[in-house]
Amino acid sequence: LQADLPFDTRIPIKFTINDGMKTYSRIFEFSANPSWLDMTYSNISISLPSNSRLGFNNTNPIDGHGIRLSNQENMVWEAGLMYGYSSDKVVSSVFSEPMLTIINATAISEETDSTITYISTYTDTNHINSMNLKIIQKSTSFSIAEMNQSVVVEYKLINQSNENYANFHTGTFFDWDLTSAYNTSYFDEENQIAICKNNVGESMYSGVSVFNKDFHQYAFDYEEDTEGINLTDGFTTEERWFALSNNQPDAGDGAGNDVAQLISSEFLSFNTNDTIQLHFIIVMAH
Repeated sequence: LQADLPFDTRIPIKFTINDGMKTYSRIFEFSANPSWLDMTYSNISISLPSNSRLGFNNTNPIDGHGIRLSNQENMVWEAGLMYGYSSDKVVSSVFSEPMLTIINATAISEETDSTITYISTYTDTNHINSMNLKIIQKSTSFSIAEMNQSVVVEYKLINQSNENYANFHTGTFFDWDLTSAYNTSYFDEENQIAICKNNVGESMYSGVSVFNKDFHQYAFDYEEDTEGINLTDGFTTEERWFALSNNQPDAGDGAGNDVAQLISSEFLSFNTNDTIQLHFIIVMAH
């Protein structure tokens, strides 16, 4: 393979077998020079791409192993960073949006007796709604008993543009499938955590919180419109902005439905050369 092979290049290999009577051919593909790594240090394992997504580097074709608890099956369809400041300026890589441009692929940046941290760097300059931001993502896993079912994802956003952005919002989107698509999402005001739980089979919970920063949840229900947003027919920029900047605490009432969450925080201003920093805490439990 060439030394400067682009990240995540799909390479087909053709195998031809001749048994003396017939010739058979099969084509297999693999991904070379991967930009993502699996973090498997604790009870939560998660694939960490370098393009603003979480769990899967890509969903077509599937590239990654998702988010798992105790080596069980994957619990998420897609997840990733989302940010913006108006109904026509939102950046994300979910719902078939272009993946952000890799600057530095995921790598281990620090390891101690009880933690491991992975780092990646990317930019939105390739995106149609580019704001010329550079993002440094650090993801940390813990071996200590009190934290070994949690992951902390830190985003450091750097405004490299010549513009000042008012009413700036940053969030993470999660489309959970906790052992089934019959899930319920709600916001626990007392403990300040956005929760998703399954309603069929073994009890399973996921929770997302933001450390030391006010935040809110917008919960989606795939089975019906959520305030006019129907994720089954796409997710427009205007709808993404509405969800980033508004509160919808519950989805999937009763027996549960296919649900998703967007957990976000507001910054009054994000000026040129400024840096903002958010820590999203992801926890999972039986």
